[in-house]
Amino acid sequence: MAWVTGFSVPYVTTLAASIEETLGSKWAVVQALISSSYKGYGTSSLKRNTLELGQPVKYLRTKGGNQSSKVVLMDHSTGCQNTIEYLSKFMNNSKFSDVQKLDGGILQAPVSDSEAPDELLPLGAPKILFGSPMCAYRYYSLVSKYGDDDYFSSYLTDEDFENSFGQVLVPLLVLYSDSDEFVPSSIDKQALIMQWQRNIKPGIWSPPSALIKVGTHNVGTGSEPGAVENMISHVVAFLKDYN
Repeated sequence: MAWVTGFSVPYVTTLAASIEETLGSKWAVVQALISSSYKGYGTSSLKRNTLELGQPVKYLRTKGGNQSSKVVLMDHSTGCQNTIEYLSKFMNNSKFSDVQKLDGGILQAPVSDSEAPDELLPLGAPKILFGSPMCAYRYYSLVSKYGDDDYFSSYLTDEDFENSFGQVLVPLLVLYSDSDEFVPSSIDKQALIMQWQRNIKPGIWSPPSALIKVGTHNVGTGSEPGAVENMISHVVAFLKDYN
C-alpha cells in the first residue's frame, strides 16, 4: 500500500504496525514523497501529482515487487483529491500504463476546501501552511467552486459525482470523521457520503466505508479514545479482501 498524506496525521506509524500485525508480510505501508509533499503542496497541481505518483506505483510493481503486486493509495484531507484524480482520470487516460495501475483507493477525511475556506485557510493558514508558498492557481483550485480540486463539495450534483466517483473502476474505501472540524455544521455528512455511493459503479464502493464516530479531521487531538483504532480497523478490513 502506498500512503500519501494531505496535512499532518498522527496515526501512520500505528496504521503500519496494525497492518503488519494483522496481515503480516502481505502488505507494507510506503510513504510516497512527491514535489507537493510538505511545503510544496501550494505550488503543485493535481495533474502533476498524479504523474509523479505513477512513478512509485510503477516501482512497487517492478523493482519493489512484481506485476501481480497489489497497490492501494491512501490519502488524507487535501491529499484525497490526488487519489480520486488518479482513479477517475489518470487511470482512464489513453496514455496510461498498466504498470501504474492502482488496485484500490482509500479516502480519509475527503473534505471540501471551497466549502470551508474560513476554517482551512484564513484561520488555519498559520497552522496549515507553515510558511509554505502558494501560487495563485493552487489557491484558486482549492477554494473556488468547480476548481480543479473541487471533488467533495455538497453543492455538487449527481452528474458531477458521476464524472468523478462514477469513473472509478477499482474498490474505494471512504472514511469520513463525524466530528471533522473542517466541515461546516450545515453539511449532512451521512447524506453526502450516500450521494457519493449512489453515483459509483456497482461493486466499487467498499462495505467498510463509514462515518467514523467521535473522530476529528485527522483522528487526532479532540477525538474520543478508540477513534484511531476504529478507523484503522476499517482499513484492515478493506485490505483483507485482497488476500
